[in-house]
Amino acid sequence: CCPQRAFEELHVEFTDRADFVMAYIEEAHAMDEWPVPSGRYNHGRGAVRVTQPKTLDERRQLARQFAEDFGVTMRMLVEDPATLAFEKAYAPWPLRFYVIAADGRLVLIAEPKNCTFSVADLRDFLLAHTGAGAQPSSMDV
Repeated sequence: CCPQRAFEELHVEFTDRADFVMAYIEEAHAMDEWPVPSGRYNHGRGAVRVTQPKTLDERRQLARQFAEDFGVTMRMLVEDPATLAFEKAYAPWPLRFYVIAADGRLVLIAEPKNCTFSVADLRDFLLAHTGAGAQPSSMDV
């Protein structure tokens, strides 16, 4: 399962108990910076071939295309390439997820395990902190 789909499933499951926001940051495999073709989760369309956006409008365009290509319905914030403020503050590259409590405290920062992230761990955390009683999942990204 691709990571976007796993997160989207959590978004749907917890939509009435948690706000999900995706932060669209720097391109991981931009052809002009790190030309490592990656099509692993690209629905059979081959390698993603994009350059690193230099302007916020360029990055917004790529974010819109990403959301359309991968069926992302959650709210998406787009990192301004001029400041990279989110990236500097949270070090999310290439993939990271966080849980921020209603009072603004950062209560979970996901760390990779064996070069992957467990969406099941995030789901279990959300279940424990939202009072839901569903069974834990086993999805990894």
